[in-house]
Amino acid sequence: MADSASRIEDISSMLLQSKSREDKSFAYLTLLHIQEESVGESSIIENLTCHSHCLLSIFLSDMFDDDEEIAAQTLKCLGFMIYHPFIVSAISDEEVSLVIKSLVKLIMTTKMKAICNLGVWCISTQQFRNSLIIDFLDSLLRALIYALDNPLDSLSTTYEAMQAVIKLGSEHPESMRNMSNLWTPPIYQRLLSADKRERDMSERCLIKIKSFLLPPPLILSQDLMRNIKKKLLPWMMNMVQEFERHGQTIQAWGWYIQLLGLVIMRNRNLLNEMLKVPQQIFRNQEPQVQTASLVAWEALVDILIQTQILSLGIEPNNVQCALPQTGAHVDGLSKSTKLIMKPLLGIMSRKRNELSVWSSCFNTWRHLLHKLGLGINYSGIADIVFEPVLKVIFRNGPDNGNLWPWKSCVTLLDEFISSKFRACGSQIVPDGSFIGSNFCEDYQIIKWLPWDCTKLGFNLKMIRAIIDRALKAAVTVESSKLIFDAALKIFRSILQGVQVDIKKPSTHFNEVMTCISTILEFLKELCEDLTSKLSGVGTRGV
Repeated sequence: MADSASRIEDISSMLLQSKSREDKSFAYLTLLHIQEESVGESSIIENLTCHSHCLLSIFLSDMFDDDEEIAAQTLKCLGFMIYHPFIVSAISDEEVSLVIKSLVKLIMTTKMKAICNLGVWCISTQQFRNSLIIDFLDSLLRALIYALDNPLDSLSTTYEAMQAVIKLGSEHPESMRNMSNLWTPPIYQRLLSADKRERDMSERCLIKIKSFLLPPPLILSQDLMRNIKKKLLPWMMNMVQEFERHGQTIQAWGWYIQLLGLVIMRNRNLLNEMLKVPQQIFRNQEPQVQTASLVAWEALVDILIQTQILSLGIEPNNVQCALPQTGAHVDGLSKSTKLIMKPLLGIMSRKRNELSVWSSCFNTWRHLLHKLGLGINYSGIADIVFEPVLKVIFRNGPDNGNLWPWKSCVTLLDEFISSKFRACGSQIVPDGSFIGSNFCEDYQIIKWLPWDCTKLGFNLKMIRAIIDRALKAAVTVESSKLIFDAALKIFRSILQGVQVDIKKPSTHFNEVMTCISTILEFLKELCEDLTSKLSGVGTRGV
């Protein structure tokens, strides 16, 4: 607007010369109105920029005004000035320094909630150059930690402080990681707050900053471990006694495991104490609590399995890497996997589950399969993590709401068996690389290595587990068709896999005959059972 320059000059004069609070308040309201009008009006922005030096000097004084209305209006006007990129580009380094120092002082000294809140808001909205902010990061964090501690009992101030943390973290991730032991405690401690608003606020903040915070720096993990021993674990154990607080307790537990990282593996006594929390909460069969427990359980999967895989020296993508079959580290992986699988098998073994619980349980199981990497190909590990789940699901069959998990397991079994070969036109890709399973909805790859004929018995046993359900009288015609179609598809994949071995010049004649004999024996027993069932049906029909 043509008169915006003169209006801004008049406002500046009024703010400098006015002795009346009413006049000063009116001047700030007018300036706020002009700032609102500047949206899409470059001329107003240019005039505000020309007067930015004068206005900033006024703002830095008036933000400390004892009148809450004047101070609040000042901070709103300041927030606009330090947010708009064009205006910010005209602010000198010395002025930036004065603005930051003034805001830090204001936040830590004011007794007015609204003013503290607006001061923190200014920090979260500022668009100063990163190179300038880094010089004042220590003092900014002191102010934000003060606001996070919420001495004025204002949730809005805590919220704005978390927004400022998110902003600083996105712009200075390495520096914020290095000082995370200072500013994270007020955030993660609120996960156990009785106030749902505080819990939700803290979790949203952690979700947004985990990209640079995880895996956690050692300084954070060690500080959190001390905090858990002294305060947080006793707090959680008390909350476990309250049935209605199980959901929030297990959510917090999952975050603490993530923030502890690999450090928790150096203190097995503490880990064992912490495991008492989910052990009790998994008994709660409320679907929301079960789902939250399974999501939190994935954090333990990450820590336990990563530690064991690292100790085994397995290179994630090196399929030529020899897999040790015995030793303390293999035993450690086996024990960790058994621990993780126990609650999963307990849930899967139930006759009925809510769909949300089924989905969460399978997601956690798939996450485990993915995290095992090449370790899933250990015969002992497959016996723990793979076979029991397939048996449970196939025993339940596709009836009674079990269709989704049943189909998922059939798909996964077929992909495991298909790892022996890979269709490529009319060619068969030979052994020597893993096949990545597309079974996971989030595309987490499951690294199957090609199986050998020693696995033939297992593969046929799984087909039998699928078919056994169809041999029961209560199965519907539709379910029987699904079962036999799935069994036939998997049997064909097995035959293709066996064919790969038989065609190898290195395969001995005795091995070929053993494979053929095993398959024929399986078919003989299956035909006898099917004949017996058909005979029984005929007899009942008569």
